[in-house]
Amino acid sequence: MNSLQKLTIIATVAILGVARSAGAADIIGDPPVVELPPVEQFGGWYLRGDISADWVDTFTSTYVGNSYTTSDIDQGYNFGIGAGYQITEFLRADLTVERFGSDFNGSTAGSCAFTAGGTAIVGSCTSVESAKFSAWTGMANAYVDLGTFSGITPYAGLGVGASYVSWDSYQSIDTCTRASIATNSCFIAGSAAYVAPGAGGATSTRTTSFDGNQSWLFTYAFMAGFSYDLSENLKLDAGYKYTNIATGAVIDDIGGGISVDHTALGIHAVRLGLRYQIW
Repeated sequence: MNSLQKLTIIATVAILGVARSAGAADIIGDPPVVELPPVEQFGGWYLRGDISADWVDTFTSTYVGNSYTTSDIDQGYNFGIGAGYQITEFLRADLTVERFGSDFNGSTAGSCAFTAGGTAIVGSCTSVESAKFSAWTGMANAYVDLGTFSGITPYAGLGVGASYVSWDSYQSIDTCTRASIATNSCFIAGSAAYVAPGAGGATSTRTTSFDGNQSWLFTYAFMAGFSYDLSENLKLDAGYKYTNIATGAVIDDIGGGISVDHTALGIHAVRLGLRYQIW
């Protein structure tokens, strides 16, 4: 075997070895890439703002120890702001400040009796009451989100806090109608005597203004509603909220240690707002 034949054999073996190695690489191929599913992240701070239409349906006020003949608070409008945190997919919490304002209207009726010259005299007495009412409420709230369906997330929640309740511009218009006595004036229990009217069934009227009471009162609330995803970070929030403000004083003292008080205020609200997740 000459040198040329040897070189030919060596070259052939080398070429076959390279081809075999390339074929084996093609069979084995690149190792597969395993893609892990993305881990859904929860948590993040959000800001909120709400407006609402409100009405009070559980309200009773006492005047001179007796209930008003009529008493109510007009429908009002509320606004609120807050900040919160989405803790998990189903749980979030926030702190809110809200303001509710409206007008109070009430009335009471009674009679007064006295004796003049041996004659029993009976008069009828009425009063019409009015005042401005407002409450600033700070609350800590927790919510359970019940799952998201086509961008809609129903929820339920509760909150506890305190309300700064203010009664302003309290005014009482008192009227007394007597039978026939010229020298005595009629009384509503606990109030000062009226200016004596003229004789024969005359009427006396007086208007009195009082400084209303301001106080912090315990407050709790329940709410339910739903949010709708307007974008990745912005949600529309619509729902119902019931707020209960504890018993308090309307006027501490109208004279003689006599107060005007109110029972717990039950406030119903239909709300609409926005929640924006900032990070």
